[in-house]
Amino acid sequence: MPRERTLCQGNVRYAKGTYAMNERLMFRVGLTGAIATAVCCVTPILPFGLALLGLGAWSAGLDYILLPMLVFFGAMAGLALARKRSSAKISGSGGA
Repeated sequence: MPRERTLCQGNVRYAKGTYAMNERLMFRVGLTGAIATAVCCVTPILPFGLALLGLGAWSAGLDYILLPMLVFFGAMAGLALARKRSSAKISGSGGA
């Protein structure tokens, strides 16, 4: 029976074929997505851009897409911060 190959990242082993996003990358993606979504939500950049392209009718349903995206990316950044703080507490208390 073949052994399952594992990839080692830090102190945690992941099975081959799985990918774990590290906290720094997750925070950057979450923050960038939240900021981009907030700019499109709060300021009328996206509706004006769509109107210039002749797609102004599409801007009527943007709130159904942009607000959930804002929540998703904000939660992603928050989860990355929580994971980073949790791992810092675990690694900091190991020597005591």
